[in-house]
Amino acid sequence: MAAHNNHWSITAKITLAVSGICTGSMFVLFLVYSWLLEKIKTPKDREVARRKKPEDEKEAL
Repeated sequence: MAAHNNHWSITAKITLAVSGICTGSMFVLFLVYSWLLEKIKTPKDREVARRKKPEDEKEAL
């Protein structure tokens, strides 16, 4: 997006606005999803996640 004499075209402004809105929306959805996922974890899920070691992942491959 090139600005000519600090003047942005309407197409560039719309593109910037749509990109910003999409990025912001996805970030908010990510935060909500992460919060909900953490909220529904059981104590067993937390224990398994804590015990998992990097070596376990290598063996699975």
